[in-house]
Amino acid sequence: MLPPIAVLLAAGPLITITPSQDETLVATFALQESTQAYHFAPNDTPQRADAWAPMGEGWTFDGETVVRADGKAFDTFRLRIAPDPRAHDRRYVVSSPIGDGWSIYLAAFGGKDEPVQIRFEGFGDDAVLRLPRHGGGVHAVVTTDSDDRRVAYVGPSGLVRPGDMTLVAGPELPEWVADALVEDAGRVARVLEDRLGAPALHPPTILASYPPRGDALSLKGGTFEGATLRLVMKSNLDERDEDRATQLAAFAAHETVHIWLNEVWDTAENAEQPWLHEGVAEYLADRLSLDRVTFQAEAARHVTDCLANLGNRPLDGSDGAVYGAVPYDCGFTLQLAAEIASLRRDGDDALDLWRAVVESAQAHQYDSAMFLKEATERGGRDFTSVADALLAASGDGKAEAVADALEAVDLTVSWAEAGSEDGPAVGREAMAALQRAHCGGNISFYSESDGYRFALPDLCEPGFLHDAYVVGVQGISFAADGVAAYNAMKNVCDERGELVLIVKDETRLEPFRCEALLPPARGAALLARLPELPDLDR
Repeated sequence: MLPPIAVLLAAGPLITITPSQDETLVATFALQESTQAYHFAPNDTPQRADAWAPMGEGWTFDGETVVRADGKAFDTFRLRIAPDPRAHDRRYVVSSPIGDGWSIYLAAFGGKDEPVQIRFEGFGDDAVLRLPRHGGGVHAVVTTDSDDRRVAYVGPSGLVRPGDMTLVAGPELPEWVADALVEDAGRVARVLEDRLGAPALHPPTILASYPPRGDALSLKGGTFEGATLRLVMKSNLDERDEDRATQLAAFAAHETVHIWLNEVWDTAENAEQPWLHEGVAEYLADRLSLDRVTFQAEAARHVTDCLANLGNRPLDGSDGAVYGAVPYDCGFTLQLAAEIASLRRDGDDALDLWRAVVESAQAHQYDSAMFLKEATERGGRDFTSVADALLAASGDGKAEAVADALEAVDLTVSWAEAGSEDGPAVGREAMAALQRAHCGGNISFYSESDGYRFALPDLCEPGFLHDAYVVGVQGISFAADGVAAYNAMKNVCDERGELVLIVKDETRLEPFRCEALLPPARGAALLARLPELPDLDR
């Protein structure tokens, strides 16, 4: 039996969450005392602003602060919570439906200066509440704050499928997808537990949301406290498709690796050195989930994309943060080099190497220095030549220097000459370099048929870059001759000259001093050779 509300309120604001028939949630807030404004912690303001709305007339809510329009004090209010309409653009998805249940990221409910309490009502007689560090049933009160990294599932118990990897999914998820997730991610979990020598901190669980929309496969994933792997899939997956099955397997495997190499053992440099934890997750996921032929194709893609997109920056962030796909691709490349060099010198594979890394971890926390030490001991100069080229070296010819270093581990890279067909690719490289230099290392733009539409609000200098729709530079159109436009931009930026961008309406923006570093224009990188690697499941 729950204590009276007065007793509950003594410990902080009480939020009662109930399901609504219109496929939303209703959150009723009861406050300890009257106030003229209720403030959430700022962490998840964009998600709340897009998907949460006050119920009843006379309220305003900007995603962070609730007030009455008449300025009067209040001690209760209600918000309607819809599925996040921009789930695939978010780092964290706050609310997503799973059949007749929901997965909910608790930190979004945290108050600005205090913890809150949440209780769930009206989810049905067979409802369960799955939540790490929660010993009560579905009606038990949960205390949370803005630092809480747990994701709750509340809904029918019949949607929970126990196993090596427990799956929580609704009937809308096609059975072949559900079976593939459980089988593939469960096998990866078993191998990681055996080879790394420790179980997950909690039973590994996938919370799978599937709002089908369109034909393209869009995946959003994350690993949260309590070995909770959360997937939001957007596509038409009714019929089994081998390519999409492979994508799903590798995607689920990537997040499963994070259960061990972000939860069981945490990285001390999550923001500073993303190449380490994202690179190893991408690499081990592909090694454990893909067949040899598919892995070789994926390895070639990662290596060549790394060389195409790293530019002249050091991967270790010493010359500015490295974001986007680069930490994944270049981190993968470094893990591949480490395993090849280690196998050749003393026969240790990637999981032997990482077993040594985690065994040297202090207080279950590892860092890049531990990995580099173990990889150097096993791979010697063959490995360090690649590591040095990727992590520290900078300046013109960086991609060529990395390619030369990869020869030491039998990875042969060559480039095709840039032709007219490479215009879109070199244009993307130019825009990425421009954003890296002028938008705080952040990269976000959309490739359109006639140019590139920037999407970096308030992050760029000069400010007009943040939403510019760039169609050309120095009087040359990207659509007409992308390689010529690239070369013109490179010539200006190499001299730190005045760059003039042309935007969608053919307006020329004010000239500004270009700080971007661009390598010579070239066609696609080609990986001609890849040594055969042993199975990690042994």
